[in-house]
Amino acid sequence: MPRPIRIRRNAGREAHGRRWSITFLKAAVTFAVAIGLSLTAVGGTYALWSSTAPVPLMASGATNVTIKAGTATLAVGGTPSLSGLYPGGTSRTSFTVTNTGSIALVVGTPSLSNPGTLMSQNLALGLNVDQTATPCTSPSDTWTSAFGATPVGTADVTLAAGSSATYCLSATLLGSAPTALQSATTSFTLTLSGAQP
Repeated sequence: MPRPIRIRRNAGREAHGRRWSITFLKAAVTFAVAIGLSLTAVGGTYALWSSTAPVPLMASGATNVTIKAGTATLAVGGTPSLSGLYPGGTSRTSFTVTNTGSIALVVGTPSLSNPGTLMSQNLALGLNVDQTATPCTSPSDTWTSAFGATPVGTADVTLAAGSSATYCLSATLLGSAPTALQSATTSFTLTLSGAQP
């Protein structure tokens, strides 16, 4: 015998309940995804309130900062001239080096250009920093050299910005200099360089 078909009375309610559960579940997932995306977009959690204030870096209260590099500049005063040399004789002259830059400099051991003349081959040079009232009167060379030779010693001095040092330069004509050097002249360049201490 065929079975009777039973009609459930709450079948519509169950279908309606399932639809409501699915809709609720979709809304909850959508809400969770939206929160996750918003937290990812802002890079984490933040306080609800925040505040900023500029830091005054200048006396006037302005917030602009200017960074400026210092300058390193040397100037030489005076025109050194050595004359009256004779075999075995020494001539001395002084000149002033001034730090005209804005940072301290160590004026180091000089370099010497070699003119390659007979006169320069028979000269010995000396240099020292002379802080006496009358420069070059009591010399004691701390740096000596001959053209084409390796210098010996140093003539270093540290100059603060705006300060000066007086140098004493000496030239000695070797005692073995040939007579052909009578009334001869030569020119050379002595280069002093400054670097930050």
